[in-house]
Amino acid sequence: MISFHVGENEIEALVSYKKKPIGFEDELHRDADAPPTMAYGQAYKPTMSGRKVSTKLASRYHVPQRCQHLFVVDAPAEEVFLNLFTLEKLRRRNVEEALADLRQAPGQILSGWNRNDFRWHILDANLRLSGSPKASSEELILVMGLSESVCSPLEVWSDGQGAAIVGILPLPVAVLAWCNAVLPTDKKHSIILVAGETGVVVGIIKERKLTNLLKVQTIEDALANVRRNADEFALEDPAMYLWYSKPPAISDDELTQEGLTIIDQEHLRATLGAPLVLMQSTGKRVSHDGPMPHLLNWLAKQ
Repeated sequence: MISFHVGENEIEALVSYKKKPIGFEDELHRDADAPPTMAYGQAYKPTMSGRKVSTKLASRYHVPQRCQHLFVVDAPAEEVFLNLFTLEKLRRRNVEEALADLRQAPGQILSGWNRNDFRWHILDANLRLSGSPKASSEELILVMGLSESVCSPLEVWSDGQGAAIVGILPLPVAVLAWCNAVLPTDKKHSIILVAGETGVVVGIIKERKLTNLLKVQTIEDALANVRRNADEFALEDPAMYLWYSKPPAISDDELTQEGLTIIDQEHLRATLGAPLVLMQSTGKRVSHDGPMPHLLNWLAKQ
């Protein structure tokens, strides 16, 4: 399995075999045959010559040539749909029916929705990524969609590599699912800010279930929104966490003063205990405490 983080212009990849992490590439975008970044959009055209990236990585890290691909995409906000609903609100009897209707005629199930170029999926409020989601009519479900302009170039690229895709996940969903699994969200109400390259998603988790979801432009907007809606969210002494793709305009000190715990190397060292020791392209084994290798490693095991 090769798990990719695809940003606006950058790509990282974790190579694993039988769910064991082996190698990590932090600058894969430099390779001429790298997957298309988000900046390409529909303009992507695959290269026809040269050795394939998947073949190179398999050979470099001594894993079988035939592999699967998993993508975590930091996609533009307008190319991602994320919202919480109940089956009752969607007027559907079960998750399967809701998903079938989303895929066939999304405008009939999502009022005001007028785009037909989205791929759809549903998760239960526990954010379990594998298995079929189950929910009663009044339980929350997370409806997520990604546009063709995000998915199609990655599918074309993987097909050219001779690899099967196991999933394409929006970054906020991947991070919220991972945080729900590795942080103590069962013991303490948690507010998790996921600051991508083009916007911020805020997930509120109580007893390991996602209860609220906000989409805003900046970290400052997110903090103001959480304060403004504190009564509605009914949070008891919540923990606040921040994941960011690139360093924000606010300094780490200011963020800490706002009560945010930054999900960084120091925090992960304390939370997870042991670093990931992974091989680099040079053949040298290096310790990784950064959030992205840990996220990709967790996703590859799901």
